[in-house]
Amino acid sequence: MGILSLNQTINNGTSQNERLPQALCEDYLKLDPRTWEDLLQQSALFAKNLTFYNLNSEQDGDWKSFFSDIYDYENDKLKKDWLVRQMKDSKLPPHIALLLSFFRLFRIQQDNLNTITERHLLFYYQDVLGFSLKKGYVGNSIVFLEIKNNQNEVFLPKGTVFNAGKDKYGKPISYVSKDDSVINRAKVNSLAFFSADGGCEPLTNLKEPMSLEFENFGFAIASKSFEIIEGFSINNVDAIDFNNFNISFTGKDGWITSSIDKDGGIAIEEGRIVAYNKKIHGYAFDTQYPIIMFSAKKIEYVRDCKIDISNIMITVKNSKDVLIRNSFGVFPNEVGVMVYGPLCEKGSTFCIESTQGEITDVDPLVLLCGKKTCEKNYEYSLDSDDYNQIQYGVKLAKYLIDYQKGKENDNPLPNPIHPIVLTDPIRVTYKKSLSDLDTQIYPFTPFGLCGYKVVSFPQIRKNEKDTEAEVQDSFLIGMSDVSFATSVSIYFHINPFKNDTNISSTPKWFFLKENEWVGIKSLLKDSTDGLKKSGVVRLKISEDMLSPHMSMPQNPLWIKVSYEAKTFDFSAIEDVRTQAVEVAYDENSIGEIVSGEILPANSITKLMDNYSEIKKIEQPYDGEIGYPDESMLKFKCRVSEKLRHKGKAWTCWDYERLVLENFPTIATVKCLANMDEEGNVKAGHVLLLVIPDFQKVHQQNFLRPEVGENIRLDIRKYIEETVASPFVSVHVCSPKYIGLNVSTCIALKRDLDDWSYYQSIINEALEKFIAPWSDNSSNAVFSKVKSESDILSFLEGLDCVDFVKSIAIEEEPSSYNSELVIYTSGSHTINKLENED
Repeated sequence: MGILSLNQTINNGTSQNERLPQALCEDYLKLDPRTWEDLLQQSALFAKNLTFYNLNSEQDGDWKSFFSDIYDYENDKLKKDWLVRQMKDSKLPPHIALLLSFFRLFRIQQDNLNTITERHLLFYYQDVLGFSLKKGYVGNSIVFLEIKNNQNEVFLPKGTVFNAGKDKYGKPISYVSKDDSVINRAKVNSLAFFSADGGCEPLTNLKEPMSLEFENFGFAIASKSFEIIEGFSINNVDAIDFNNFNISFTGKDGWITSSIDKDGGIAIEEGRIVAYNKKIHGYAFDTQYPIIMFSAKKIEYVRDCKIDISNIMITVKNSKDVLIRNSFGVFPNEVGVMVYGPLCEKGSTFCIESTQGEITDVDPLVLLCGKKTCEKNYEYSLDSDDYNQIQYGVKLAKYLIDYQKGKENDNPLPNPIHPIVLTDPIRVTYKKSLSDLDTQIYPFTPFGLCGYKVVSFPQIRKNEKDTEAEVQDSFLIGMSDVSFATSVSIYFHINPFKNDTNISSTPKWFFLKENEWVGIKSLLKDSTDGLKKSGVVRLKISEDMLSPHMSMPQNPLWIKVSYEAKTFDFSAIEDVRTQAVEVAYDENSIGEIVSGEILPANSITKLMDNYSEIKKIEQPYDGEIGYPDESMLKFKCRVSEKLRHKGKAWTCWDYERLVLENFPTIATVKCLANMDEEGNVKAGHVLLLVIPDFQKVHQQNFLRPEVGENIRLDIRKYIEETVASPFVSVHVCSPKYIGLNVSTCIALKRDLDDWSYYQSIINEALEKFIAPWSDNSSNAVFSKVKSESDILSFLEGLDCVDFVKSIAIEEEPSSYNSELVIYTSGSHTINKLENED
């Protein structure tokens, strides 16, 4: 199944520069490896055995004398230093100069002879097997266009030529647009991410961050009824559980957080709520009434809610805002009021009336005479004779008449009876529904305020056919200046190193029509591969997408991108812009760019031809990484590997070479057979640890370099679908980094007083020693951990260090399998040893 045994040898991985076998190097085998020094020495030695004939054709010794200036026959070595000086001063003897000239000409034949092995190999690779060198290419780039104010839309045909500056020879470089494009006035002005379990969050990593007006979804109620000075409570708003909301109201110095009472209602204490003031409370509510704000703790709490003003009831306790009605008239609720009037009799009554709402409870009454109370009654009546003031007057008159006539009265004179008066205002509890006339309700989203009167949240509501996962994580894009049917090209700049979650799922696109999200069936273009990488998404804008709505702020166009829960990290999105045009290097360009080079940012600022409708062109980002023309060494390396693995992965050697060949931005690959992504031994699994090439891929942390999730997914997809056995489970991960924290006490050499400077020098040197790749001069490698003695020896070898008094090394806590680990530099503590005399 393409799996090695568990008894495999230690594997430190393979890097790009380790792929080429030594036998394929040009100078590995030379049929004639002799240099000009070798030829001179050989000629001088041969001269001893060559007989010299004089002009008389007589033997006259040998040819040694001709080489005595350049060769020491006694010590048997070439006088190279003398020869170099004579060559530099142009003072070589003529016969030696002639001989060296011959050797230089002979060198041409030598070089030709020495390439016979390579020519034979290339004949086999190219003519027999049919392989050819790969041609490189220049990466594409993104430009943004802005039309003039008097234009609504400009058509830019495919092949429109852009000026990309000049090459090193001063010739103009040209790029051309890859597709037909429509440039209009649409622009992005609102962006946010929200999830069912995490609320709504702004995208703070944007090039131009857009702040959210509100932190979440919710609603606010503004009403004149909240001006009640006694305080009030709200117990029910369309069966919403208040515990699911963060509730606050307008206070004197700002927003005041409201608590939930034991009955599950909101209690507003007397005198604490005040009228809304924009300078004090912020936001942009169009009201002067007090406001209560309900911010959902989770989106799901308001996903399906619908709130109507007419259903909102408030309860007011201890209210004195009532009137007292009896047979004598209507009286205010004040101390001293005669509740039964100046005269009362058995059966007299008085009524308590409220002009605010329905009275549901009355506090105990305290009356002057007898201090009798009524509890939970709306009327208080007199049923005894004690308070019959009318009969008292009759009895008193009769008693006085009889007394004046001298008649004896068996009935004694009754005690005087005073009118019944209030000693404390009557306090009641009443319920009141809010009125449409003096109440406004404001649904709000992180983007601002929406319509009012009725609250609903279609931006987060599930459709009937949707599953729970399809709507949990979403990304909202609000666009302005869209007033007619057209198309919009949106560029997404995505940081691959922040997107660490599984983004294998496909995003779903929606637009807001009236108050519902409608799915976008297809995109005109998507070069982002489902937002896995930076690129352009082109949408067709129809009239339906511009229909009015009341549930979101009044941008004409709202787009939603939804993913399954926790499958995409929206913080990886660093910029979203419209009017993007993708351009490619023009094959007919007069100026040239070397294949594989990146077009620097701001290179393209204008068109080759004059377009009077275009106001501005900018290229804020570097172009994509291209691919250089394949060199002969890389060609031989690729073919030799191909002949060994035959395009299939069976051993670790095969896996590593196949990844390095097809993904040039990877610097090193380490293959671990029978191991899953957690480092556990598991048959049928293959783990690939990949390290990026710093020169080709930007890194945010050079101490712990990582390959972006989208590249890792591409590697896995390529291995599983193309080269690996169908019975193998492939995992592609970045190495696990463990920092080494060094604590040491160092004595500087004498006369070195600037401790802070040398401390930073030592820390930087120590960091580079433990992690040589930290300065971007090399790529990270799998190697053994630096020991205490290694680090001690290194510190003592620094020029500024006199000696090291103590040293301790501590590894960051980890439970990783050692095969997955690269040791890197951690946090160091470097203390100074004061001079000890």
